[in-house]
Parts: sequence; C-alpha cells; structure tokens
Amino acid sequence: MKKYLIFLLSVLLALGTFSFAVADDAGMDSVRAMKPGAKVMIGGDARVRGKWVKNPSFDSDAENDTRAWDQRIRLKFTGEAGNGFKATTRIKVANATWGTTAGGQRATTDESVINIDYAYITVPVSTAVINAGSMLRYYGTGFMPGQFDDGYDTLEVKGTFESVSVTAFTNKVEEFTVAGDDNLKDRDDYGAILVADMGDMEAGAIVVFHNDRREEPDPNPSLIGLNGTDIGLYAKGNVSGIGLTGELAFLTGDTNKDSADNTPLGLMVKATTTVGAIGVGIGGAYATNGFTADNNYEPTLLFGDNQHTAVTKPATSSKQFGANDDAKAWIIAADANTDVMPDVNVLGRVSFASAEEAGGGDSATLLGLDGKVVVQLAKNARYIFEAAYGNPGGDLTPDDADGIIVVANRAEVYF
Repeated sequence: MKKYLIFLLSVLLALGTFSFAVADDAGMDSVRAMKPGAKVMIGGDARVRGKWVKNPSFDSDAENDTRAWDQRIRLKFTGEAGNGFKATTRIKVANATWGTTAGGQRATTDESVINIDYAYITVPVSTAVINAGSMLRYYGTGFMPGQFDDGYDTLEVKGTFESVSVTAFTNKVEEFTVAGDDNLKDRDDYGAILVADMGDMEAGAIVVFHNDRREEPDPNPSLIGLNGTDIGLYAKGNVSGIGLTGELAFLTGDTNKDSADNTPLGLMVKATTTVGAIGVGIGGAYATNGFTADNNYEPTLLFGDNQHTAVTKPATSSKQFGANDDAKAWIIAADANTDVMPDVNVLGRVSFASAEEAGGGDSATLLGLDGKVVVQLAKNARYIFEAAYGNPGGDLTPDDADGIIVVANRAEVYF
C-alpha cells in the first residue's frame, strides 16, 4: 500500500509543476512549455464505432455478413516558440478493430503502436510561411484524388496577398540511397495551389507535376521514368441563399492514363438550400477513363472509404466513386435534413449510380437509400446512427443478387 501512495504523490508532484490555462483555441488547453516564452497546446479526439453489414458482396448465395467494433484516439500537440515559429504533430493510439488478436483481455491489433498522422515545423518569413515535414494536404472539396486529407513528406511555401493565397510545394515521393549518380534519380512531385476568397465564394486551382528521374529498367520498366500532371479546379460558396460546390479534376500523362491510354477526368457538383426548417440538397458526379474520386468524396453512405459504411460496388473493385478503364460512371443524389429536437438532426437521402464495364458497354447500377441521426450530446461530444440500403441492378448484375444493408453507429468526443 505504501508504494502505491508514494507513486500517487510522485504523480501529483509532477503534475503540480505544470500550469494549465484555458486558451482561445477551440477548446484545447495550454500547458506551460519548458522554454520561457514558449507554449504547448494539447487537443485531440476519440471515437468508438460499430457496424453490421449484410450481404456485402451483393451475392444472394454468400453467407458473409460482417459485424465489428473499432476505436481510435488521436492526440494533437502544437508547440509555439514565439514570433510565429511552431511545431505541430498528431499521433494515433489504439487505432484498431476489437478482438482481432487472439487471447488476452484486450485484443485491439495495434493498441501498443503509435502512428504518426503528421509532424512538421512552421517558419515565418516576412509575409509568407514555410512548412516542412510530414503534412496532410487539404485542397478543394475532397473530390480530387490524393489532395485532401492525404499525407506527404513535403516542403511548402505559402504566401497571402490580400484575398489570394499562393502555395508552392515539393513532395518527396520515393528516395533512393544507392551509390553514385543514381542516388539523384528519385521520385518527386512539384506543385502549386492558388485560392481566392471572394466573400461569399471561394475558388481555387492546383497543378501537380509527377517527376520520376529513374532510368534503370529494373525491377519493372513499365513503371520507371513515368511523368504526369494533375490539374484541378474548385469553387464553393453561397449565391442568393443557395450553397454551391463544384470540383473538376483532369489527370494527364503516363502516370495517370488508363490501360487504353485515355486521360482520366472527374467532375462533381452539389447545390443546397433551406426550405423553412428543412435543409435540402441535390448533387452528382461524373467520371471517365479510370478516374476514381478521393476517399473523402461521400455522395452517399455507401461511397467513400473515409467512412466505415462504404462498400465495394458491383462491377468495380473500389469503395470510392469512379469509372473503369475506357468507361464512364455517374451518380446523382438528393437529401433532406431537419432538426427534430434542439440537439437532434435527422437526414434522409436517395441516390442512383451507374458504372460501365471496362471498355464501355453494359453497366451495373445501384439504387441507394440512406438515413442518419446525429445527436449532439455536449458541445464537444456527439452520437451518430447511420443506416443504408443498396439495391444493385443493370446488365452486369446477376438476377439473383440481393441488396446490401449497412447499419452503423458511433460516439465521438473532441477535446
């Protein structure tokens, strides 16, 4: 008993050396740093969620229903050295599905592993800032692949001129450490982002050049020395009480072309407004020549692997919206939501999607129905219940294919 008391007193003494103060930073607390004049802010989020998926393969003969729970805790630390110099990092702990390791009282796969989401430093230079390290890029609306909530080892310079910001960056994609001149034959990205704030509207553009300097035909000549360019445009805002969002992505060059040497292209649009106490929205997307949207594009609960309700679609191998090679795909969705109570919002959605087989021709279709309930438990805590039904059809779908049912719920806490 005595040793536990000594341990408790030691912890209290250590905690007593810190000074806690509430800061104006979205609820994060400020902890006194080790260096005078510096500040450390701590925050994060946590979730526990579960889902049941019936008939995930759309095959009436398959007995492959799934049920699972998972969890994730993320901790964010920002250290400010003063005069705009700072370091930022976020780590994930206990990010795993329950019960996936045999034996023991706890069985999350990597509960003892710390995963780094990002870790970078910020250096101010006159009216610009330099960010360097492992970062997440956030461009556009989440439709263009690889540019929204995606991580890179990068160096970027960002300058703001009144209502326009310009960012130039380079990503180190693959580093080669062989001896001699071949050490310089790495894979790198070079790009620029421009964003204009026009009050009620925001518009932006991105250009990313993929440069592969390798020349040796080993191990796979078809994947060596290929270059390409990603081009994107987006706009979002409010016009006469109508919220508008649109994004276009055009992927050129050898790194992007599909198996038929076509250039992938994708386009999405959405409009939202309020009718009385009901919010309504309608939107859709079009893809061609192997274009696959980012996993953050979530037109319904069944599309977009950033959400755990997404499923693999008929005639494709992806949980994202997209087209097969040398083929087309499209989706349209309409939704409505309202607050049934001060802290309870209910949403309903209907959608229809179609995807051609590779090379064009026959199509697989999917009629979708979504329901969602969001309960705001506290200022920084909420509970979400989601349910989706997908009915497959079209020439590529077997006559005996059954619909898919997904039921999911989760609790989220932000601190």
